[in-house]
Amino acid sequence: MATSALLPVRTLLLAALALAGLRAQEADPNGAAQRATHAPLPHLHPLDALRHLQRGNAALLAARRAREAAPEPAPRPSGAGRYVCAVLVCADADADVPALLGLRRQDVLVLAAPGPFVSPETAALLDRVVAEERLSLIVVLGHEPCRSLAPTVRAGEPPDALQRRAALVHAAALRSGRSPATALVRAQCEQLRLALDRSRAALARDRLRIVPAVLDVREQAVQFVHRPADELPIAPVR
Repeated sequence: MATSALLPVRTLLLAALALAGLRAQEADPNGAAQRATHAPLPHLHPLDALRHLQRGNAALLAARRAREAAPEPAPRPSGAGRYVCAVLVCADADADVPALLGLRRQDVLVLAAPGPFVSPETAALLDRVVAEERLSLIVVLGHEPCRSLAPTVRAGEPPDALQRRAALVHAAALRSGRSPATALVRAQCEQLRLALDRSRAALARDRLRIVPAVLDVREQAVQFVHRPADELPIAPVR
């Protein structure tokens, strides 16, 4: 008798559970509430990446002045993707770029080119890294003295491609009152902004910045030669 009396109660419970399941399915027909959720990936702000580089070079210079060994790289800033930054550096610089900026080798994408002058291939690779690796900062790094910018045309010889481009840089430097290396890297930053196709939205949303810098080879000092407004938390409108 006791077992038979429990049957109606069990039947009612099963019916109630089935009805609740049907109502839940109607409210969430795609089952989205039951799926695993993923937090959005953090993003390293370009200004935070830039300050990390500035502190890294300052620590290196302090160690050199104290005649001490170069300090260990600081921990990666939170939110960084595969790289903390990318650096387009003059191929003639002969510099350990990651060490200059206080970075581990695997934390910086180093691209070397004479000048450095921007090429379509360089821009295409950087476009990919911005899209696929959440790159937020690109540094265009020249140096002084720079053999690539030296006026080496000999009498009776036609200038080669590099000499022709160097002549344009020297003319721009005279007009602006800047050093040739500074005039070059600032101009190449603008050239790179125009050449990046896939990264225009990242630039517009201030998720990517491109900054010029010049290396003093003897002192190992990296001087960022961007406008003061480029250090604002929100990038200025160009």
